[in-house]
Amino acid sequence: MSSGQDFNRQDDPTQEPVGAGASADSPQSAEETPKPEPPEASGEVAREAEDPVADTIRGEPTMAELEAELSISGLKEKSIVEGTVVRIDDEGVLVDVGTKSEGLINPKEFSEDELESLRVGDKIQVFVVSSDDEDGGITLSKKRADHELNWERILAAYESGEIVQATVVDRVRGGLRVDLGVTGFIPASHVGVRNPNELERFVGEVVNAKIIEVERNRKKVILSRRQAEKEVREKNRDKIMAELKEGQVREGVVRNITNYGAFIDLGGVDGLLHITELDWVHVKHPSEVLSTGDELRVMVLKVDRERDRISLSRKQLLPDPWQLVGKNYKVGNTIEGPVTRCVTSGAFVKLPEGVEAFIPIGEMADRHIAKPEDVVKPGDDITAKVINVQPRQRRMTLSLVQVQKDAERAEMDKYMKKADEPEAGATLGDMFGDKLRAVVGENGDGAEAAPEETPAESPAEPATEEAGPAEEASPETPSETAEPSGETSEETPQSGEGTAEASDSTSSEPTETPAS
Repeated sequence: MSSGQDFNRQDDPTQEPVGAGASADSPQSAEETPKPEPPEASGEVAREAEDPVADTIRGEPTMAELEAELSISGLKEKSIVEGTVVRIDDEGVLVDVGTKSEGLINPKEFSEDELESLRVGDKIQVFVVSSDDEDGGITLSKKRADHELNWERILAAYESGEIVQATVVDRVRGGLRVDLGVTGFIPASHVGVRNPNELERFVGEVVNAKIIEVERNRKKVILSRRQAEKEVREKNRDKIMAELKEGQVREGVVRNITNYGAFIDLGGVDGLLHITELDWVHVKHPSEVLSTGDELRVMVLKVDRERDRISLSRKQLLPDPWQLVGKNYKVGNTIEGPVTRCVTSGAFVKLPEGVEAFIPIGEMADRHIAKPEDVVKPGDDITAKVINVQPRQRRMTLSLVQVQKDAERAEMDKYMKKADEPEAGATLGDMFGDKLRAVVGENGDGAEAAPEETPAESPAEPATEEAGPAEEASPETPSETAEPSGETSEETPQSGEGTAEASDSTSSEPTETPAS
């Protein structure tokens, strides 16, 4: 009996015992004797092979069978695996993920920079979309792999409180839209600026932010730049405050601009850069020199650790123009420049060196003026004279009155010099003729007036006329009264003849005056 029969008999207690000459301890074992298949079983297998309906009866592979098959190859759908680039062409990037087939990734899933830097043999992370497509291959995606990895990184950063970097894509209503692998949002209140109009400057920049809310199902990521900056500053504040010293030069970033200056971030602590320390020249508003986000070098002027205040200066690192002013200008020099501004006490003039000189209101005109605008206005180009220079005190005083006086004095000197110098070819008559004629004219007028006044001023006739009465009065004297009357009548004609002769001698023309 065969071993198969022995096996059946041992299992079936109804079988007869083993016959003579055969026992269970027979040296012939089951391994040595081939075990014939039961006729019924072999016939069934043959029928299944011949019957095509058998496959339908058995059905498709179960899920467990598929998972077992995939686990053997190490590839599962909707999973991220590492692959090796084997080919790069216009059709796409062919990636080997360790299976018998390879997956082709559309080149549109790569950025231009990624395609340029990608080389055959590089390792990349890919997402298994399908492990058995219609062509019997696998479908891979680089873009979905990056998306899944970014979400994993975001969730991990949210749980750990890690600060991430995000690129500001656009300013939207209520804040900023950012890209950190997925789209995120930073509310305006979490940007960290006081003026909402300053949000525009962040577009295109990479900022540090902290994830404060995540909802993957809704694809929602909320971030805060303010909290991230605060944490960084708190970590570095104590260290920087201990390092700061007066006179030290530090690098900083303009965080905020006010009317009186700008706040500079020194890497964890803010310092005030006052408007007077921006530049050596006058600055109307800090925005004329700085903009929010500018990087600059500043000098530490003062550190008040008790009050946590730091004073900074920018102009101390710039060349001092007053040193040039002391070399270029002396008292008495004349300069030209535009008027920059007017104040109650005078006006300021900008020098080529960049600094300003001052014109007091008393040096603007030689008359009283109520305000500087009566003489000059901002923007006017004027010429002034230097009357005082003090480079150490950074002061220079100008005068418009002195320029006017110098101009008048020069005009007078020019006139006098021209009057004193004889012209070429001039004679003494030409030079002094007018004066001589004036003098001669005065003398000529006096000579002509003399003959006209001679008849009126002739002393003879009045004397003769006066003499007559005197002679007539002579008989009244006691001496003449005693003389005889005959002598008196004889002298009368003689006095008349004498009068006629006197008249002839005083006048060149004959006179017809009858003798008295």
